[in-house]
Amino acid sequence: MLRAFTLALLVVSSSATAAAQEGPLEAAMEAYRDGELYRALELFTSALEAPGNTPADLVTIHLHLGILHGSLADLDAARREFRAALAIDADTPAPDELNPTLREIFDSEAAERGGRSVGLEVQAREPLRSDRALVLDVRLVGAPQGLVDRIEGRAAGDLRAEVVSSSATTGTLTFPVAAWGGGESAEVQTRALDAFGGVVAATTDRLSAAPAIATPVAADETPAVDDDDDGGILASPWLWTIVAVVVLGGAAAVTAVLLTRETQPVVGAPIIMELTR
Repeated sequence: MLRAFTLALLVVSSSATAAAQEGPLEAAMEAYRDGELYRALELFTSALEAPGNTPADLVTIHLHLGILHGSLADLDAARREFRAALAIDADTPAPDELNPTLREIFDSEAAERGGRSVGLEVQAREPLRSDRALVLDVRLVGAPQGLVDRIEGRAAGDLRAEVVSSSATTGTLTFPVAAWGGGESAEVQTRALDAFGGVVAATTDRLSAAPAIATPVAADETPAVDDDDDGGILASPWLWTIVAVVVLGGAAAVTAVLLTRETQPVVGAPIIMELTR
C-alpha cells in the first residue's frame, strides 16, 4: 500500500515537473490537441499573460483563442482574436480546423488587413552625435485597438532607452550616450508590447553619424578691382582718354556760350526823334 502511494506521488510530481518545464503555451497546445476545450481556453489565456512572448507565440495564442471562442459560440471574441493574430502577422494562414462560419470570419479579417502587418516607423530627431543622447520618435502603424499597450527601445548592451513618452500609438525614446556606445554608429531596437510584455512588433535600425559638411565661404559680392603691377585702373589709357574727352567737351561748350554772348547785338530802347520847324 505504501509502495503504491509512493509511486502515485512520483507520477504526480513528474507530471507537474514536466508541465512546468514545457511552459504555458506548450501545456495549452497539449490540452487543445486532447480536445479539452475549456481547459485549453484557460491555458491559452494564461499563456497570453505570461511574460516573454514573441510575435510568433502571440500569433499562435490569439489564433487558438479565436478557434476556441468560436467553438464555444462566442463569435465576437473569435473575430477579435483573429484580428489580433492577423495584425501581428498578416500572412497567417487559416487553420484547417475552422468550420465554415469561423472561416468566413477569418477571411473577412484577412481581407480587411490587406496583407499589412503592424509596423513601427522610427525617426531620429537629429543626426547621430557621439557626445549627445539619441532621441527617437516612434509611431505605430496598423495596430487594432487594444493590441499594443506601450513602446520601448533597447540599444547596445541590452540597455533600455529612457521612455520620455509612450502610448499605444506613439513614443519618444531617449538613448543616453552610455546606452548606445557613443561611436560612429548605433544599433537600436524598438518594440511594441502588449499589456503583458509580449512583443507585438519589433524593428532594428542601424544609425550612422552624419558626415561632416564644410561650411562654404560666402563669396564677396563687391566686384574686385583689377590692381595689377602697372598701377591698376588709374594706369589704364582708356580712363584718361574718357577724362580728356569730357574736359575738352566742357571747355568747348563754355567757349561757345561766351562767343554767342559777345556777337549778339545789343538792343536798347527805341530812339524817338522829334522834328522841329
